[in-house]
Amino acid sequence: PAENDTEHVWAVLALDKSDGKVLWQTKTTAGTPRAGRHPKSSRANPTPTTDGKTVVAIVGSQGMFALDAQSGEQLWHVDLGVLDPGLYKDPTSNWGHASSPVIHDGLVFAQVDRHAGSFLAAYEVRTGKEVWRVDRVERPVWATPTMHIGDREELIVVGGEYARGYRPSDGKELWRFKDPQQVKTPTPFVVGDRIVFAGGYRGLPLYALRLGGSGDLSVPEGADSSEHLLWRSEPGGPYTSTPIAVGDRLYFVRDTGVFSVIDLDSGEFLHTERLEETFSASPVASDGHLFLAGEGGSLLVVETGAKPKVVATHDMAQPLMATPAISDGVLYVRGRTTLWALEKSSRE
Repeated sequence: PAENDTEHVWAVLALDKSDGKVLWQTKTTAGTPRAGRHPKSSRANPTPTTDGKTVVAIVGSQGMFALDAQSGEQLWHVDLGVLDPGLYKDPTSNWGHASSPVIHDGLVFAQVDRHAGSFLAAYEVRTGKEVWRVDRVERPVWATPTMHIGDREELIVVGGEYARGYRPSDGKELWRFKDPQQVKTPTPFVVGDRIVFAGGYRGLPLYALRLGGSGDLSVPEGADSSEHLLWRSEPGGPYTSTPIAVGDRLYFVRDTGVFSVIDLDSGEFLHTERLEETFSASPVASDGHLFLAGEGGSLLVVETGAKPKVVATHDMAQPLMATPAISDGVLYVRGRTTLWALEKSSRE
């Protein structure tokens, strides 16, 4: 953990997408942090989320805040307690909270993992009132839940013991899959008819589960496969970043700079190389290219395909720890002190 107990101010900002002008900036809270942090993290790791009317942000142990999307007025605040996740069974290990809130159908979901008293809960977006809560007896993780909307709605959550699916309306568990690992960070996601998840210390397999299962989907003791496990890759998956699916392939980077491609149908490794960067941020994709934001300040553009290649490297001159965002043809990249909006150039 980083030693850092000075006075802090937490704020949420809204910027005009077209010119970067700050439309509003709301101070949510101030004070001495209630828990530690990892040296690579900040005191405000989670990504804010919005339904267009309300913005919800978790700012670590200071709590979860809701603000009016147009004015920035604070609407409500929920104290989630001290968020102190770290190495399992080592209460002195304290790396900070990272899981982001998720909004769906008038509810905001928060995954709160810590050394003791972990839970998953749903709150009314309008009022902040708790609708349901499920206790979690798990090794702490730093992943964000995924809300899947299909034939059956389910909130997909990874944990240090099980990956699980929950019914979003009341928190009823729909399925579980045993995968006991330390320090999971990648977010689970759905592509086609499968759920893909990864994570654990460090470079462990990726998994693909058949969507729509019920009950315990775990691989039976002594077996290598199960009805709902479509594949389990060889070790070498991402440690901190979330993979991304483009076409029939999965792409991901490890924190050490190893870049890999996996066949989405079989889980077979198709390509692996070491890039001259290290990564905490997840890749994003558009227009046949991946964009990789590096801790050393390099923004890499990688052409996708059977033999992916780096086609451009941009030195942003400051560490890039946050995952970029894409909207309306613009790539938004956040550095330590700067936010850039980049669009495709008409020049080579």
